[in-house]
Amino acid sequence: MTQRLRNRSLPLRILVCAVAAALAFALAAGVGAMAALILQGDLSLPSREEPRQLGDQENVPQPQHKQQKDAAVHNENAAPEVRATEAVFVQRATPQNILLNSTYLDHPSTNGDPNAFILVKRLSELGGDAENSAHEIGVWYDARRRGGRWAIFNQHAAPMAVGATFEVVVMGGPNTIVHRAAPQNTVGNSTYVDDPLTNGNPDAVLAATQNWNPGGLGNTYNDHPVGVRYDADEKTWVIFNRDRELMPVGAAFNVAVVGGVAETE
Repeated sequence: MTQRLRNRSLPLRILVCAVAAALAFALAAGVGAMAALILQGDLSLPSREEPRQLGDQENVPQPQHKQQKDAAVHNENAAPEVRATEAVFVQRATPQNILLNSTYLDHPSTNGDPNAFILVKRLSELGGDAENSAHEIGVWYDARRRGGRWAIFNQHAAPMAVGATFEVVVMGGPNTIVHRAAPQNTVGNSTYVDDPLTNGNPDAVLAATQNWNPGGLGNTYNDHPVGVRYDADEKTWVIFNRDRELMPVGAAFNVAVVGGVAETE
């Protein structure tokens, strides 16, 4: 090709050389630019993608079935679980927890809660407290003691005997009533419990504990043994003093419906 070029005229040879030089310059410039782009990261060469394993998909949103969505909405809007019995324990009066006529509870289900619902029952056979068993008992809330403590007390203000033993039941939920004797619901030795939970339900089973100050309010003593009965004429349950003494206005009671409640759908 070089010999053929020499046989051509001078102007043609100059033109061919110029075109060849231009092509060579353009090719060199293009290769250099591409190399520069690759080095700067502006142009990347295609790479081989590795197959994704199942574990690689943990951050990828997954489709949710309709049943799962409906369940999530149901759980989100569901009412909180209704609590029934929260705690059952035995309280034994000791020199460390006795103050005057009271033995103080120290339990997480009652500490600091003036609205705790507590039922108590004397367990004379466990405590051997014959001296104490003659006194009627109740519960009261002392907001000044250790951040708020409930106590079991002797209604007659007699000192609490060391060894006195009680069963304590702490409850929550819908089957609890706090009742106060008031002029409009009290007649003679009885106070009438007007509540939808028990009205018209002679088969209900009630348990009652005297509460000196429900919610931290009140201070009425009722040093009398109490019972419950159903008044068929009034279709209402009644708390009464068994010794037939007058029911004092202001006396308060924790009443739990522990049986005979009709189930609701």
